Amino acid sequence: MLKIAYVSLLVAIGVSVLVGWRLSMSAKLPEIPTWRRRLLLLGLIGNAASLIVFLAAVFQPALMSKGVNIQDYRLFFPFAVVSVLLGAFGRRVPRILVILNGLVLTLLWLDLAASSL
Repeated sequence: MLKIAYVSLLVAIGVSVLVGWRLSMSAKLPEIPTWRRRLLLLGLIGNAASLIVFLAAVFQPALMSKGVNIQDYRLFFPFAVVSVLLGAFGRRVPRILVILNGLVLTLLWLDLAASSL
């Protein structure tokens, strides 16, 4: 039961990254300045990168054991934290999605690091 909730959470993060990307396009938020849009998109890229590496770390341990040491997880943790900060430059729904995804990914990375000790 807990694994279903865990996978559902990861799928929800992936879907919300896609929705945030779609909603942050110029036609959806025309009043946002270009520099703020770029920072928001950078936050979305950080969310996506953090999610992809997290999925690789959790579901493909054999792949990760060949090239990445368990202690190197701390290198991917800043992607999630920085995306929380970059999400503040958005507006409306994309802002909320980027910040919440960043917070959830930060907690997931901390949980993975704690379970690997």
